[in-house]
Amino acid sequence: MFDVKALFDYHEGDLLWRISPSNNVKVGDKAGTRGSDGYWRVSINDRLYLVHRIIYLWHNGYVPGVLDHIDRNTENNRIENLRASCHTLNGFNRGANKNSKSGIKGVSFDKARGKWKAQLKFGEESHSKRCDSMEEAISWVENLRNKLGIT
Repeated sequence: MFDVKALFDYHEGDLLWRISPSNNVKVGDKAGTRGSDGYWRVSINDRLYLVHRIIYLWHNGYVPGVLDHIDRNTENNRIENLRASCHTLNGFNRGANKNSKSGIKGVSFDKARGKWKAQLKFGEESHSKRCDSMEEAISWVENLRNKLGIT
């Protein structure tokens, strides 16, 4: 690996170069470039690394298998916005699908029954409820997430 604190300083969600890795990069310059997927990457020894993973390493001394942006904004790499996670919890932090009628993950309209369906799967547990209104379904899902601690 490499000594992350020898290469970078951290300032409000950005990595800043402590060294000059090339002729066109100066000490103090922001490290990395933004990819088309929204994630910042930096090249170290001809290998690309995700900046948010380096920032987590810089602060905590290790990189977890799964690292989550709490606010789902891939450009917000402030350490307060990064948390070690697991695939299940990281999946819960996804937003609703783009074609969602409710705009809330886990809430959809069941045309066959003319009701709103609220559903949540957590590990092996599966929960669902049919509701008369979208607001009721959203409230049910949000309350269950809070109860299970997966917000």
